[in-house]
Amino acid sequence: MHIYLSGDSLIARHEGYQQPILNHLLKEKDASINITNTAVPGINSQQFLQQYNKLGPNQNFDYLVVLLGTNDLAIHKQIPLEQFKININEIITRLLKKYHSQQIILVSPPPVDENKQQFRTNQLVLAYSNILEEECVAYNLKFLSLYQLLSNQEVPVTQLLQGTLDDGLHFGETAYSIFSDALYELFVDAKY
Repeated sequence: MHIYLSGDSLIARHEGYQQPILNHLLKEKDASINITNTAVPGINSQQFLQQYNKLGPNQNFDYLVVLLGTNDLAIHKQIPLEQFKININEIITRLLKKYHSQQIILVSPPPVDENKQQFRTNQLVLAYSNILEEECVAYNLKFLSLYQLLSNQEVPVTQLLQGTLDDGLHFGETAYSIFSDALYELFVDAKY
């Protein structure tokens, strides 16, 4: 199985590993998984589009996983909701030129610890996540709400968001394990 991962720092983070932690955890589940990770810390949907020829999928993949919105919603560099929707539509349109809708998984931004995160709020996370979910429904794509996934755990979100940065946004290994489990289930349980 060949997987494409892209988006922002939440896909790119290593959290002490030699490779992105998400790559590591997915390969732990299945050593035969081949992963291409083009994630760029700090990137937003506008920048992703501008760099699509470099960052977009350029091989044959079984599944594409894209997490964008985290930097679009940050109030110090915000991409307005209307523009975010336009950008996501364009990204989806480009992906659908080569891939079936059920091969594409859009992931929402995670919840944030508002006591530590000065540029992001959970209200904004939900607003941008709703756009992603609406577009996934409209185009029949798979959607993974990282916000709901982490918010519905027995472990408090404030604990899940304690990664090496501990900034209320970049989460640690426990949350990455939950995230990778959910992704892996989408890969193995739902064949397009």
